[in-house]
Amino acid sequence: MDRDGLIIGFGGLLLSALTYFAGVLRTERRHSRSDSEARIVKVLDAYMAASRAGRINGFPGLVQAGIATLENDAEIRSLMERIVQYDQRWDPRPVLQGVDAHEFFKKAVESQYDFQLSGSAEALASRLRSRVS
Repeated sequence: MDRDGLIIGFGGLLLSALTYFAGVLRTERRHSRSDSEARIVKVLDAYMAASRAGRINGFPGLVQAGIATLENDAEIRSLMERIVQYDQRWDPRPVLQGVDAHEFFKKAVESQYDFQLSGSAEALASRLRSRVS
């Protein structure tokens, strides 16, 4: 085999490997997006069902619906956008302005924060804001 043939063969092999790994990365991203969507929808469904039944709503309802299962601030903010789209009576977004929503709910779940007894959601958000400043 001549040298040019070897270079062409090696180049083809390298191109195949790069194409394969690019496909793997693209598939992982797609699965990650669909996993994220599934988590958001699961919490949204639980929250809306409890809210419609009149069992619980607001911040305690979000905690009870499993908001802690969402993995980051972006997922939580996406959930809140959908809640506001479906239920115009309550908008949690102003309370969480300037606060990492994931950290807010993580802290609420870890400390078993009772939004009615321990103070308001605004108080918890204010504490988190002052910690960042």
